[in-house]
Amino acid sequence: MEVPWSVQVHISALKNLPSSFVSELGSRSQFTLRVQGQLNGVSRETASSSWGARHTPRAGEAVWAGDGGLLEWRFGSEEAFRAAEKAAPVLKLYCYATLGGPGVGATPTNSKALGVLHVEVRSLRQGAKQWAKLRGAAAPAELLFAASVARVASGGDRDDPRPSAA
Repeated sequence: MEVPWSVQVHISALKNLPSSFVSELGSRSQFTLRVQGQLNGVSRETASSSWGARHTPRAGEAVWAGDGGLLEWRFGSEEAFRAAEKAAPVLKLYCYATLGGPGVGATPTNSKALGVLHVEVRSLRQGAKQWAKLRGAAAPAELLFAASVARVASGGDRDDPRPSAA
């Protein structure tokens, strides 16, 4: 029996968002942030961020709590993952602001790109939490994330829409 594989990216926070970028959007209460990941032609998106409260370690940063910052892709086997890795060796993480505050769905008319982060899939095996700078309109904003590639524990098998991802 084939053992499914999972690629997981946990987005935790975004810091150093330039004040000029924030000013263009209004105040922090008027927008949330989301991260969309694309791997081998399949997209995943985080929930909306919230803003770190004053007098906390994440004050002024966008934060994703719990599984709200989780992006996950599943592959039917190690071979399917390896084929996807070979076909698309770079995971692209797109960060954008959604105007309208919490609970507002993202559309092309109410969203503004912050930037993109390119992560080599082979580096995902490291699994360490790291800050990385976005490229784009909101540079030098930095995204805190951890990523991993692992076999899926039995019993939790949710197939990816493209499990063979060839």
